[in-house]
Amino acid sequence: MRLWVLAFAPQRASSYGSAVSLWLSKSVVAAIVEQLVDGPTATAGVPRIHKALASIRNDIAPWSPQSENLAALVVGDVSNAANWDDLAESWRPTLAPGGILLSVGRRSASLASQKLLCAGFTDLQQVRVGRRLVTSGRLGPQAQIFGA
Repeated sequence: MRLWVLAFAPQRASSYGSAVSLWLSKSVVAAIVEQLVDGPTATAGVPRIHKALASIRNDIAPWSPQSENLAALVVGDVSNAANWDDLAESWRPTLAPGGILLSVGRRSASLASQKLLCAGFTDLQQVRVGRRLVTSGRLGPQAQIFGA
């Protein structure tokens, strides 16, 4: 089965940096969909990925602090987030125990995994798709108990 996803119609390339950045790779979306589980899923800070996932699944919603018991949360690149501790602190309570956090970025694989491990996520997986890196981690029960 081939999965073709058009993130949004092309607009002026100058407003986005390059024409290449206007298209979301079908391989990246396929890598995300492969790791998602059944249940409510939210996206935070990745509007093109949200639009692509919402065209495939009907249980995709934008993340909000009022979200609860999410099976998965898809976020942008965690390896370059300066306020990572604050972000992780706001995302953790919205995930159900065993919920999955997926980060999509282009930065360091080791830094992305280090940040997820330090935030209490386990069972880390990383998939390199072209220049993109999809890092996922499962929220361990101890992370919610101790607020790791």
